[in-house]
Amino acid sequence: MIILPSSYIGSPRQMQEYAQDAMAYVRYYGRPDLFITFTCNPAWDEIQQLLLPGQSQVDRHDVTARVFRQKLKSLMDFIVKYEVFGSVLCWMYSVEWQKRGLPHAHILIWLYNKITSDEIDDVISAEIPRADVDKDLHAVIIKNMIHGPCGTLNPNSPCMVDGKCSKKYPRAFTANTITGDDGYPRYRRRSTEDGGNSAAVHMQNGVIEVDNRWVVPYSPLLSKTYRAHINVEYCNSVKSIKYICKYVNKGSDMAVFGVQPENSDSNAVQVINEIAQYQAGRYISSNEAAWRIFSFPMHERNPAVIHLSIHLENGQRVYFTDENVLQRALNPPGTTLTAFFTLCQEDAFARSLLYSEVPSYYTWNETKKVFKRRRRGKPVDGQPGIFRENTIGRLYTVHPNQNECFYLRMLLVNVPGPRSFHELKVVNGVTHATFRSACQALNLLESGQQWDIGRYHPPGPDAGGDFHPLFFPSASTSSSLCSRTLISQKGGYHPPGPHPGGIFTPFSLPQPPPASVPEPLSVRRGDTILPVQTQGGISTPFSWPQPQPPPASVPEPRIPDTQTLIRNFRKAKDPPNNVFLPPNLGREEVTTNGPKTTCVLNAGQMPERILCKESKTMTSNGAMGRII
Repeated sequence: MIILPSSYIGSPRQMQEYAQDAMAYVRYYGRPDLFITFTCNPAWDEIQQLLLPGQSQVDRHDVTARVFRQKLKSLMDFIVKYEVFGSVLCWMYSVEWQKRGLPHAHILIWLYNKITSDEIDDVISAEIPRADVDKDLHAVIIKNMIHGPCGTLNPNSPCMVDGKCSKKYPRAFTANTITGDDGYPRYRRRSTEDGGNSAAVHMQNGVIEVDNRWVVPYSPLLSKTYRAHINVEYCNSVKSIKYICKYVNKGSDMAVFGVQPENSDSNAVQVINEIAQYQAGRYISSNEAAWRIFSFPMHERNPAVIHLSIHLENGQRVYFTDENVLQRALNPPGTTLTAFFTLCQEDAFARSLLYSEVPSYYTWNETKKVFKRRRRGKPVDGQPGIFRENTIGRLYTVHPNQNECFYLRMLLVNVPGPRSFHELKVVNGVTHATFRSACQALNLLESGQQWDIGRYHPPGPDAGGDFHPLFFPSASTSSSLCSRTLISQKGGYHPPGPHPGGIFTPFSLPQPPPASVPEPLSVRRGDTILPVQTQGGISTPFSWPQPQPPPASVPEPRIPDTQTLIRNFRKAKDPPNNVFLPPNLGREEVTTNGPKTTCVLNAGQMPERILCKESKTMTSNGAMGRII
């Protein structure tokens, strides 16, 4: 497998990391307040004044790139520095390019003081302004913020799919702004009879009269200041945040397909080459090429997000060459996780912190692989010499199929101040054999809530099949029958994806003959029978053993409260006598230029016992990949 790493700008792995970083903002600060789309306007005076006679903006991509970069910086200063919407808590944006080559930026804004439902109309409008009140704003909105028109007025509009507008225009008239549970609010769009306005829009086939149903939501202040298409949306509910965070960091459109002969072996091992797939599927406009040549940033955000590694003991990777193999085997560099354990051994304040909280109080020295106390920031009350910044720590995600590594991550999310891998397995003085059993003792697995949230929370229409693989590990690797019981209680599996009515439907499969399905043991939603993937292949839900209630004579075991257990763990100042602090040996990664030998070292293993594979370095437009 040849991978395209996240260090390559614009790669799918990098976009996935940025989407997860956005969700880290949501975890710390809640939902964003504003979702803004800022589009380059080729009619800007700054662009038109630099064009030679007979030229258009398509002839000077260097000009459009530079002007949009300056406009974007000005817009972010307008929002963040001058606080036109209030004090900004954090922000992030991503720059993309339309198929015709013009850039646009997707921006997420978190505010200190959240916008309330009765303040939406003060910030966002979805109505045509009156020309006699503000002539300039009226002209900007008519030129830049009218959708289409489409539908019966213009059936050939690009937004038309199967005879309907994919953007759901025209919208319904609404006398007052209404906030719902999901998605965006229904902004005020008054009819002409109710005091709304209409205007004439010049089209290729004539003049069309449009009303407020066709207006794209905007901020009057931003539209009048920058005279461009600036769509401003109010983020109404956390239920739509996952979709928004992925949409902002979705990257450019691309498609890859292949042709396979009918008589080919379907079971043959296929080599996945992410670099070749990326090169074959992407397309880059001239404007994007100019942007990249000028080294303008495609993504910016504040505050910073520090990525924290997750690996088992002696489980990090080691990359080395023939020249330094012995040195790497005997003294591999540390990771943020091993440095966290060392920090908790040496610093009493760190014992009160979770792994993800450490970057707020300590800086990571990449060269020395250690955490150091911050010297600047906001002083922490009662802790002399401790300063806090708004830097966020995010643990790398781990697939449930990784078993122990998955449960290790769960412990690091909940247990403060561990001093070793071994200490994470000690709960109330009892040393558990696995991280999974330690999670069970802390009551982190009894409810199956982590699976319930992942299956039944609608992640958004663009998530597609990304969330389907999460269901099967949850059903096959759960610590108890609780996740399987949830399928019956919740009414089946809800796969993510769009539905014409906005309803998430169950996964439908052909109904087997009734005689082959024992009714008392089947898991149904209507007429749907759900297959579940297991290690041996596919099995049906009725093959699961059903949980039986305990006999009346046996009292129900009393399970300690999770937070009580964690608080007791936090109060433990010293580890038990049997806690072993392992040496800082493990796996690391070393990359070098040119052909090299890439090996995976177990800590303490001598070179003559190492299983090595020849590795090559592939370079294309600055991208590096490894053959593993």
